[in-house]
Amino acid sequence: MSAPSNVPHGRLRAALVLPYVLGQAKTGTDQIGVQFRLLDDPWKGWTLPWYGTFSEAAFPMTYEGLKACGWRGERIDTLKADLRNGTEVLLVVEAEEYEGRWRAKVRFVNPPQSIRMHTIFTKEQRAALGVDIQAMIDNGMHERRGREEEDPQAADDGDSSLDDIPF
Repeated sequence: MSAPSNVPHGRLRAALVLPYVLGQAKTGTDQIGVQFRLLDDPWKGWTLPWYGTFSEAAFPMTYEGLKACGWRGERIDTLKADLRNGTEVLLVVEAEEYEGRWRAKVRFVNPPQSIRMHTIFTKEQRAALGVDIQAMIDNGMHERRGREEEDPQAADDGDSSLDDIPF
């Protein structure tokens, strides 16, 4: 059975709703519970809970989720002061069936407009990249060479070497 369309799912913009709650799950695992209000249609205004777990295996995801909510992540005693009502995040939400009913489950809490890179450049690396890009522009590398404007309706001549540009 597939998830019903009326259950929130996908990558959804949301705002933090304070206060958070610290406690334990039925399993005895320590947790933090945080509410989020969805910001976009069709679920605008809905609130969804997220439970971050403080087990050894799950702590890295909980830590990143709390950082996305505004926590600086340096000291636990700054958590209350760092979190701000309305902080925008990007939730990864899945619809799941639980005890015969469908519900939305927040899987991940990410910073808004998060772009994942293997390595994020430092200020110095960004400056060096800027120099390299400017050199490419200055040397005319941005101009497509050897590629003539073709009529898209023209018959294919069998030369696919011009179609290997990946964008």
